[in-house]
Amino acid sequence: MIEDGLHVYIGTTGSGKTHKAIRDAIELAGTKRLGVLVIDSRGANNLKEIEEKRPGKELWEEVWNYGLIRRVVPRDETEFDEIIRRVDSTGRLILVIDECAPWANNRTFHNLCRVWRHREVTMFVTTQKIGRDIEQTILACDPTMYIFRLTNPRSIEWVERWHRLPEQQVRTLAVGQHYKVGF
Repeated sequence: MIEDGLHVYIGTTGSGKTHKAIRDAIELAGTKRLGVLVIDSRGANNLKEIEEKRPGKELWEEVWNYGLIRRVVPRDETEFDEIIRRVDSTGRLILVIDECAPWANNRTFHNLCRVWRHREVTMFVTTQKIGRDIEQTILACDPTMYIFRLTNPRSIEWVERWHRLPEQQVRTLAVGQHYKVGF
């Protein structure tokens, strides 16, 4: 069963992390009767089945008032920041950020990671690397982490050091296989 929280999915392209994050978000949305906002950072093909909307009244109504799942592709960091500010001020939502690397240093994003519980915003965040893409600020928020296949040496080293997962095990995970770890 998926619980409220900050969930981080780390793995290479094609490892299954986005599929799992979306599936987990939808499962929780059904339980909590909340809408799901998917921030599609790179306009990914595997998310095109989710209806895309531009930020604005129609998007907010569909997600917050009607509990639908919608996708938005931010044009730039300013637009991403505006979306996160809206989520932070409104609360009561399930948020998926696919491929968070472009927003890794965004302070509004970091703040939402710190206050997710108070805002009632469960977050599902995907990334390919740990360290650069997921800053210490986010790691300090005690996320549940899902480790998929990794090939980046720094990410593998980090996983070995903090979670005692041997390099060979994380390098050879099949699509969809993962380890669920916490701090």
